[in-house]
Amino acid sequence: MASMFVLAMCRSLSRISLTRVCPTALCSPVRSYILYDEPRTWFEAQSFCREHHLDLATITNSADATLLSTDVTGTDFAWIGLFDDMTEWRWSDGNVDLSSTNFTNWDSWAPSEPDLTAVSRICVSINANGSWSDEMCDETNNCASRNNVSHLCRKICAFK
Repeated sequence: MASMFVLAMCRSLSRISLTRVCPTALCSPVRSYILYDEPRTWFEAQSFCREHHLDLATITNSADATLLSTDVTGTDFAWIGLFDDMTEWRWSDGNVDLSSTNFTNWDSWAPSEPDLTAVSRICVSINANGSWSDEMCDETNNCASRNNVSHLCRKICAFK
């Protein structure tokens, strides 16, 4: 029953510019990625993903970053769920304990990043090399999101 629900969900997502769903087994604990060809701001990307029962990506280790960056080609960037709300860095899923996601244990920032001061909310994107860059949230970029239901295929969508 659960696998039929996942299949139906993946099929419904395929009608909205889906290019790749669940490259591994549908209910694998390994995260999988979805790529969309629609530019969006960070807020628009987060809203779109949440409308489809996803959320912006919480990258827990360098393997997640590497897997996601394979969908980001050339000099393109993809939004991830990391943002600075002017008081602290946090993830879109509400996680503020960045040590639990190994945030401080591996260096993913591009050279000279982060380079913005928190005059307003700052959002983070990832490039094809897996490096992170801080951006103003109202810029249009790709987006990465993940499914919040842990027993289903954990997906990440990306907008281009």
